[in-house]
Amino acid sequence: MINVKMTRDEAAQNLLKSAGYTKYHQGPRSDGPVFLADFAKQGCACSGTNLDRFIQPCILSVLSDAALTSYEITKGLSKYAMFKEAPPDITGIYRYIKRMEQNNLLRKTSYFDKAQNERNLYIITPRGTSCLKNWIKTLEAYKDSIDELIKML
Repeated sequence: MINVKMTRDEAAQNLLKSAGYTKYHQGPRSDGPVFLADFAKQGCACSGTNLDRFIQPCILSVLSDAALTSYEITKGLSKYAMFKEAPPDITGIYRYIKRMEQNNLLRKTSYFDKAQNERNLYIITPRGTSCLKNWIKTLEAYKDSIDELIKML
């Protein structure tokens, strides 16, 4: 984490550079290596071993377009159908974001807002983008299996 006074835009640019991006990153559906076996060995939910209410792919998806604060991530989750009836548990989301940061799926830096309050800004890492690609494949496979099961019933 970097503790230097900077604007949000400066913090986002530094975060992108520190995460290994040479230019603004592409979304998760772009081509690139996906190592599902590596994620499965580590018990990552994107391998389909734990579907933990699909929170991980939602957080990764929300972050796939922009660097956001944890509050903005939580607000972004409200667009997903699974949170229409029951909003996400904010404390649980913050814990999950921290866990994802520890697993190198997200990277965090600090910036100061106009009122000089310190804020954390998160961005998806290249590993997080690969994880989101795995989620897309895993969820498509689950959808196909569920569709097949429904046809049999």
